[in-house]
Amino acid sequence: MTGRDAAKSRAAGLSLSTAVNVRTYPPITHVAVAVSPRYLHQDERVAVADGFAAGESIRSIARRLDRDPSTISRESTATVIRVAALTASSPPTNAPPTRPS
Repeated sequence: MTGRDAAKSRAAGLSLSTAVNVRTYPPITHVAVAVSPRYLHQDERVAVADGFAAGESIRSIARRLDRDPSTISRESTATVIRVAALTASSPPTNAPPTRPS
């Protein structure tokens, strides 16, 4: 260890033995991961939900979003399954209160 390293370790509040064992690594940089075109982005999912709410067909939604109809179908099926799982786990809000037997 050089004198400069010892001075740096003292300035950082480290003992010399700790400073010897400290490794420096290059900084972590953000790596952008490309989203597969197979999946819809959030704004596209909202557009699909709005289309279904308006009574549009899968094919017309797919044409509007410039997507394959199978992509819209797959997303709608996945969304229906997720929504069904969420509503099945929560009690109905309009159910009458239960009485003890």
